[in-house]
Amino acid sequence: MAVEIKDIVPPLLGVDRRLAFQHQKPFSCADAMNIWPRDAIAGRMRTGSRPGLVKIFPNSVTGPCHLIANVRVVENTGLVTYLDDFNGNLSGAWEQATWLPDSVSTGPGYVGVGTRKLDPSSPLGPNAGLVLKELDIESGSQYDVSIQILHDIPLSNVSQDAPMSGKYSIYARMDNSNPNVTVAGVELQWNVQLPYSDKRTNLRLYDNGDLVGSTIPIDNHESLNPKTLGLRIDDTANTATILVDGVVKRVSSIGAAVGRRVGFGITGDGDLTGGYHFRRIDWLRLDYEGEAPTGNRNVVVALGGTNAASSEVDIRYEDTPNVLVAPSVVGEGAQPAITNTNARQLHAVELLGRLYIVGEDSNETGTQNDTDNTTKEEGAPIWQFNPTAAGSLVTLNTSTDSAFPYVDGLVPGDCSVIAAWRQRLCVIARADPQNIYMSQSGVPGNWEYRTIPPGSPYRLNLTGTDTSKLGSPINCLIGHSDDYLLMGSFNSLSVFRGDPTLGGQIDSLSSNIGIVAPQAWARGPNGETAFLTTDGLYAIPAGVLAYPESVSRERLPNELRDIDVNNYRILMAYDIRNRGVFIGLTPNLGGGGKYLWFDWENRGFWPMEFDKDHEPTSLVYRNADSPLDQRLLFGCRDGNIRAFDDSAFNDDGVPVNTNLLMGPIALGGGGYNDGMLLEVVGQTGVGSVDVTCDLKIGNSVEAARNATARTAYTFKAGKNLTHRPRLRGNSVFLRLSTTGQLPWAFENLTIAREKLGKQRL
Repeated sequence: MAVEIKDIVPPLLGVDRRLAFQHQKPFSCADAMNIWPRDAIAGRMRTGSRPGLVKIFPNSVTGPCHLIANVRVVENTGLVTYLDDFNGNLSGAWEQATWLPDSVSTGPGYVGVGTRKLDPSSPLGPNAGLVLKELDIESGSQYDVSIQILHDIPLSNVSQDAPMSGKYSIYARMDNSNPNVTVAGVELQWNVQLPYSDKRTNLRLYDNGDLVGSTIPIDNHESLNPKTLGLRIDDTANTATILVDGVVKRVSSIGAAVGRRVGFGITGDGDLTGGYHFRRIDWLRLDYEGEAPTGNRNVVVALGGTNAASSEVDIRYEDTPNVLVAPSVVGEGAQPAITNTNARQLHAVELLGRLYIVGEDSNETGTQNDTDNTTKEEGAPIWQFNPTAAGSLVTLNTSTDSAFPYVDGLVPGDCSVIAAWRQRLCVIARADPQNIYMSQSGVPGNWEYRTIPPGSPYRLNLTGTDTSKLGSPINCLIGHSDDYLLMGSFNSLSVFRGDPTLGGQIDSLSSNIGIVAPQAWARGPNGETAFLTTDGLYAIPAGVLAYPESVSRERLPNELRDIDVNNYRILMAYDIRNRGVFIGLTPNLGGGGKYLWFDWENRGFWPMEFDKDHEPTSLVYRNADSPLDQRLLFGCRDGNIRAFDDSAFNDDGVPVNTNLLMGPIALGGGGYNDGMLLEVVGQTGVGSVDVTCDLKIGNSVEAARNATARTAYTFKAGKNLTHRPRLRGNSVFLRLSTTGQLPWAFENLTIAREKLGKQRL
């Protein structure tokens, strides 16, 4: 029989579990875990490991994180972020460090700058540095310089015990016209110098060439995850602060300021080809006060609290770059904290530079009724957070009777759902879940329902309307557009068209498809609305209102069905950077949540899993000014805020296992003949970690799917040698997997098969 050569390309359409094993759609895969269609090494659309998780802020909230949200504020603080991620080359903003012997055009290429590339176009030599041209940093202010350091060699050639050597420096306060840190300036130096003991390295701070204070030892310098070094200069107090991954290590007094030039360098001694490995500078970031291009900024707000029977939420927000701080308590009706006695998932909406928060039910103790001396439950308020100045947390003028939320002039108490639509706050009260309460358009604090000129506060009495579809409680409100407000119940979906004070009307979209939870939806890149129902993921196109279309049942018939909303937190958000929707079902207690990445371009689903402490309990996409900060943020069970990072080699120190099962491939051409698998040639992305390839062969497609792996091979980065398994069977599946380390990418597999005679059972 003739030998046939077959190429297996990356399955970009995701996991397909709906059709029979042999009828999977082309370019799909049989199974996957922690796999993405975009590889984390080169950013190409070829399947590989998902990015790892890293902490975004050095401090956290009390876990679990009940809410994480964005709010954009207008305040002329003059805060500016300069970021250069190099992307393999240097811009005209950089100059050579004249006091170092090597230039950026020399050196063996083991060290360099830019996003992880093995052949950077402008590598640094073993003793070289770069200085940023002068920026308009305000005199007498504070500024932060930080660099991220990561490996720059194929990880298949590096182990956790690979020796590291070198000095990685941040330069600051250098003379504006003739920058030279050895003459005048401050240098923060991460000294990784052999021989070392106890796997420790030292941080050293130099002021005009003199060591300031004692060295600071830091552990585990051989970690494969990126490390961020930071230097904070205070020109007024004349202090320098050393930070590692955002954590303050030491504050030291330094001399008077000479200038404001900053830069970085990599220096070392010895033969770089002798088995010692350098790292690379992945990016430099400078946060300073200067001439801001705009008068607004994006602020991240996070709330956390324990799962105890009685819990008080701590609120933190990003007042200074990459630091979470507690707000001040000012204003009428100020509250020191948000109570969350039932540890509920909180909900928030941004409107006119403020964040409005709901989600807690009424207090158990109640208050005394002034008219009949009876005790009534006090409705939980709507909290308003203002991030300007020092930040303030106040309550709106809320009805104190949660059983009767309809009080003219007062915000309904004890609300479970909140949305912003047509510049109104729209809420659903737990005691009146079939109706919608709306503030005045553009005035979130006005709830007087007495007059009805256009834009007035409004109370929609939806019960008993001619649609007869809103008899069940409203779970979710979504402003699909300025014209349409979607109202999702658990098993039905309706829409309000137009402003209620301008002749708006209610229509039913579906009597059996609803939205399961307040945050079980996401906005697509073109205005589409995707949401989770009891039948899986559905979507409505932008600008039109048609019957919701199923998205997930065609690929995953069971994973997103019959969701337990009482015991799980339902999370969804669209990731602009990676063009996909993250779907999370996190259990309230324990671990073992269900997580899927929905690739928006190819409409493919990719399952993921996380460590228990890293499981997300809140979610938001960060709309930041700096591209480095624009990413999907996970408020995790342990209270930390994390994000995907292509440069991470694990999940914040926790190993990540990956698995990609491809097939079936008919060895005999069909169900009648057997075949022989003669050869397997693998090709992974340059820069990949070692990948294991094993084979599952059987006398039928389903038998092969359930078979125990017969043999296994190790694929190194790039093109690999030919393996000759010579295994007989009807069908084969090929599985690529890793244990512990990221990243890897799948470029191509080539097999040689030979058709044999009639199948032998």
